[in-house]
Amino acid sequence: MEPSKVKRTRKTLSIEKKIKIINDMERNKSLSKTEIAKLNGISLSTLKTILASKEKLFSASCHTKSSYVSSGKYAELEDTLFSFFSDCRQNKLPVDGAILKEKARNLALTLGHQDFKCSTGWLDNFKKRYNISYQRECGEEGKVDDNLVSKWHQINDSIIESFAPRDRYNMDETGLFWKALPDRTMHHKGKKCHGAQRSKERLTVVLTTNQDGSDKLKPVVIGKALKPRCFKNIGKFSLPVKYHANKHAWMSVELFRQQVLYLERKCAGENRNVLLIIDNAPVHKVDGLELKNVKLLFLEPNTTSKTQPLDKGIIQNFKIMYRSYLLQHFIRNIDNGANISEAAPWTLLHAVRSIARAWNNVSKETIKNCWRSAGYGDVEDNVAEETISTPPSLQDLLANELEQFNQVCPINSSVSSIAYNEIDEDLATNEETVSAELNYTPAMELEEESDVMDDSDAVPVHPSRSDIKEAFRHLHNFCYAHSEISEGHIENINALEALVNKIFEKGLQQSKIQDYFHPK
Repeated sequence: MEPSKVKRTRKTLSIEKKIKIINDMERNKSLSKTEIAKLNGISLSTLKTILASKEKLFSASCHTKSSYVSSGKYAELEDTLFSFFSDCRQNKLPVDGAILKEKARNLALTLGHQDFKCSTGWLDNFKKRYNISYQRECGEEGKVDDNLVSKWHQINDSIIESFAPRDRYNMDETGLFWKALPDRTMHHKGKKCHGAQRSKERLTVVLTTNQDGSDKLKPVVIGKALKPRCFKNIGKFSLPVKYHANKHAWMSVELFRQQVLYLERKCAGENRNVLLIIDNAPVHKVDGLELKNVKLLFLEPNTTSKTQPLDKGIIQNFKIMYRSYLLQHFIRNIDNGANISEAAPWTLLHAVRSIARAWNNVSKETIKNCWRSAGYGDVEDNVAEETISTPPSLQDLLANELEQFNQVCPINSSVSSIAYNEIDEDLATNEETVSAELNYTPAMELEEESDVMDDSDAVPVHPSRSDIKEAFRHLHNFCYAHSEISEGHIENINALEALVNKIFEKGLQQSKIQDYFHPK
């Protein structure tokens, strides 16, 4: 009879235990690594992995809510992967779920784990075990003079605190390459928009929100074409954004003043006085404006990466969701049999609707945390940097869409989701010199562009009544099959269906001869 094999017991180590091992190593320098490993009942390779992760372990011990890190089935693989992750973060290299999964596959082959399945579920558990969250690496933030930030707060905190959180607003512009797919990332990264092809595919998006996230203003979108072909037969005021256009798709003094005056009228109607925090961009001029309900507070130059709430993760979250919708569009088309060149185009109409959808889906919690991270609120409300970083689930959303896109699309793109999402981070959103802005004439520019039609955007084809009825039928079937959809949601769908039917019936009514005559 063959003797039974003794099953090896797998140890699980808490963060405190690993730190204790590191401290033992430093205190007992006369002992070798082999002796330290034997004293603690671990293998030499495990000790080396712990020592390599020293800085990350000490950081995690300060910030993690749970000090327990349980080993997975592939402990050696995961420890090595964690060391790789730590090295990337220390060297300011972007790393996301897709990169971690690819590295894990390579490690599995090296270590001989033929049965290793690199699933999304495994990745989620790995991140929980090692307290990993995705954070934005911002080079600009590291260059900010903290003394300037502290001085600005000392001067202005009394003003800020005189307004309730719901009455504090932040407005900022961000550039957006609205058609950018992963294959073009390396051309755009870190470059200004100074090329005919690139500039045609860019927009400026203006976002405004208050501190508690209860009032996100409708996004302002600035494009090049005043009359895009895809907007034909669509009323300007029915768009989910405020759309404007000028030659460079930039924010202008005039458009900025319009947005400030809109907030002034809105707050006057609500009998509110609010604080609007903005950066000192050349186009942010309010000379001559009579503002009674809006007080402007300008940020110190070159400190916005630390003092502007929208720059602390709100814009980043917004762009992650927008690009997820963009990739989903092409994945659906390719799954239905089209190749990338034949797929239904992503028009400006798709873009503005997705901009509005992404902005609506930025959570109140994200907004509150980003304001806190920028230094606004009581001391006890401040949170650690880890808690305001991009949630792993949200970063993974884009990483998974990117992975699917690369699988179905014949484009070799090894770009990470983090790099893809930051391709337009440095995109100019306004004239960069005051002198150039003084010579700028918005009315002339709009008149010049007033007849422009973007030929790359197809005129939208409205669905037929039968198409609409079929869509509602599928929607009803889906709702009734999922218990988490409430009766209230179904009633709203029924109300929408009734309204749509009423619109179709109104359009089908034939005019009578009497309709052309009016009683005298």
